[in-house]
Amino acid sequence: MNKNIAIWILSILFLFLLLNAYSLKNMLLQLDNKIIWESTNARVEWNISFIARVDTGAQTTSIHAENLKIKNEETDIKMNIWKKINFTIVNNSWKKETFTKIIKDVRKVKTSEWTELRYYVLMDILVKDTKKSVLVNLNNREEMNYKLLLWRNFLSEDFLIKISEK
Repeated sequence: MNKNIAIWILSILFLFLLLNAYSLKNMLLQLDNKIIWESTNARVEWNISFIARVDTGAQTTSIHAENLKIKNEETDIKMNIWKKINFTIVNNSWKKETFTKIIKDVRKVKTSEWTELRYYVLMDILVKDTKKSVLVNLNNREEMNYKLLLWRNFLSEDFLIKISEK
């Protein structure tokens, strides 16, 4: 009888350990899906792939955009909010895709060299298994290595950034 109880207890203990190992494995897989490096693969509007630079220093995401055209454009840039804007985004491989979006905002952006006003539109971005619609500023990044910068408005609460050791 004691032998049967011991086998029963050991069986329950084994099942408990097996379930915990399975849970731990799932937790580690979920954590791995949230870790990204300083640069990561991203898809914009599900159509166009980028090698994106991760930048936690700024607040909003920025993308390389060309040929900005606004229907009934006003000279006062802030008067163009809520109007449609046509623009072409260009990825690191120079693949182009044209979009029409609504201008959601105009904000002053400070760079290391100057301050400028930029248009903001809502765009869908996918990194690993995380999809988000975020405000993206349209910027000429032709001379930059990274045509897409992922900033805090995309990264917040969903990713851990792993910095390479130098």
